[in-house]
Amino acid sequence: MEEVTNSVLQELGAGRFDQMVVKPSRGASGGMLICWNSSRWVMTDQHTGRFSISVHLREVGRDWQWAVSCVYGPPDGVGREELWEELSATRARWEIPWCLLGDFNITCYSTDRNRTGPISAAMDTFSEWIDS
Repeated sequence: MEEVTNSVLQELGAGRFDQMVVKPSRGASGGMLICWNSSRWVMTDQHTGRFSISVHLREVGRDWQWAVSCVYGPPDGVGREELWEELSATRARWEIPWCLLGDFNITCYSTDRNRTGPISAAMDTFSEWIDS
C-alpha cells in the first residue's frame, strides 16, 4: 500500500468507492485504507495516528453521522498503551456511532486465539478498554 491510486480504488470497489484516506505501510506491514462513495457520504474530519486512521462521515442529504477507524496494532506490548490512548482520543473527538476494524494484534478471549493459554494482562486491558 505504498501508493494507492484511483485505479486501485476502482478495482477494490468495482466503481463503488471514489474517496479514500490512506496510511502507507512501513515495509510489508501496517498499511491502512478507508474508502467511501462521495455520492452517499461526506467526510467532515479525519485523524491519522501512529496505529490508526479515522474518518468522520455524514450522510449526504441527512444529518446522520458516524466514524470509522482502521487499526493496525503493535505486534507486541510495546506501544499498546499508546494505541489505547490514541483510540480513546479519537473517541472523545467525535461523540457519534463509531466502527472499529482492523488488526489489533491482541484478542479479548483465550478462545479467540489459535493457541491455548490463560488470559494475559494485555487481554484484560483490551477487554477493559472495549467496555469503557
